Amino acid sequence: MPVIALLIGAVLAAADQLFKMLIVNNFTLGETRPLIPNILNLTYIRNEGVAFGMFSGMSWLFIVLTVLLLSFIIFYMFRKRPDSKLFYFSVALVIGGGLGNLIDRCWRSICSFSRIKRKRKNSMTAHKLTCESAGVRLDKFLADAGLELSRSMAVTLIENGNVTVNGKPCSKKQKLSAGDTVDVTVPDAEPYEAKAEQIPLDIVYEDADLLVVNKPKGMVVHPAAGNYEGTLVNALLWHCGDSLSGINGVLRPGIVHRIDKDTSGLLIVAKNDRTHKGLAEQIKAHSFTREYEAVVFGSLRDDEGTVDAPIGRHPVDRKKMCVTQKNSKNAVTHYRVLSRYQGYTHIRCVLETGRTHQIRVHMAYLGHPVAGDPVYGVKNERVPFSGQCLHAKKIGFVHPVMGAYMEFDSELPPYFQAFLHKLQNISK
Repeated sequence: MPVIALLIGAVLAAADQLFKMLIVNNFTLGETRPLIPNILNLTYIRNEGVAFGMFSGMSWLFIVLTVLLLSFIIFYMFRKRPDSKLFYFSVALVIGGGLGNLIDRCWRSICSFSRIKRKRKNSMTAHKLTCESAGVRLDKFLADAGLELSRSMAVTLIENGNVTVNGKPCSKKQKLSAGDTVDVTVPDAEPYEAKAEQIPLDIVYEDADLLVVNKPKGMVVHPAAGNYEGTLVNALLWHCGDSLSGINGVLRPGIVHRIDKDTSGLLIVAKNDRTHKGLAEQIKAHSFTREYEAVVFGSLRDDEGTVDAPIGRHPVDRKKMCVTQKNSKNAVTHYRVLSRYQGYTHIRCVLETGRTHQIRVHMAYLGHPVAGDPVYGVKNERVPFSGQCLHAKKIGFVHPVMGAYMEFDSELPPYFQAFLHKLQNISK
């Protein structure tokens, strides 16, 4: 009986692996498919730990515990040889489940180790820079060198020995001379693949090629440092599965254009590369309709106007954009006043170009930043507001597959309407 129980357990473990190979491996994480139509559905979820996800990521612990438990059960079964057939049946089930679990965890651990090993081979990018002017501090030189490094990141690289000046170790406060050669090795960013999450979406339109989504205020569009969960991309992966364009990689599947976290409104998402390319070409040709509504601080002098001012990275604060002639791109925003209040103006903006933070930067450039803007706004506003009062209200484009012009409009969200109502009461 012990040998039979052991064989049955091995067969169950093999059947478990065969089932996963034939069915589960064809699923996308979070995907649901009918196993028996209208009766039984399968949803692919993954738990790397035990109950409620506890001890996730500790595969080595579960491998050791599983080996010890199976060894004890098999030893007890051959040593004691109980007479109960129910005991051997139960042991066979435990052995089958344990072996299947052990195979899964061992295989994932081996795959993870292989990925880490591959990453380490090409985990650093080397740069050779030449200083053109004397007297600049090394950390500032690196931050301004176009390597997309913040000053704190530059300091970390120097302290870790990733930077040399003329082949010699250096300090962050070291001042460079003209002609100095600076060698810096920058660790490559760890690749991250966005995961599907069951997050409700406000879908305005959807077909086989694209969808238009009304993004709420406070939602990040795609995963990035500090925001790897709860993003629009995580929600789209749950809704669309693999049906998203791959042009922008695993972090931004389907994303053709973006709006800021605290900006609400309409976004178009491509389900395939053909649609993505067609929409991107329209954006590049400035034939893509994008209208926003915003409340800005102060009273605009003219009822309508155009801001034609190039936008580039801020020379000091690399996280900000600004109007500048240096390393910039042309940016054009048309605006029209919709209503005026005491100390504020409600406007509509039409984008001719689509630069990062374009409306926020252009309005701040005019001296009328978007209300509540934490980056470009005023410090002490008359009417407190958290996060910029900016909504992507209308979007229009030619469908890349059907060839017809499509336009969608969205209502002002509750937060926007509530702020306007507050301004109306103050202005009476």
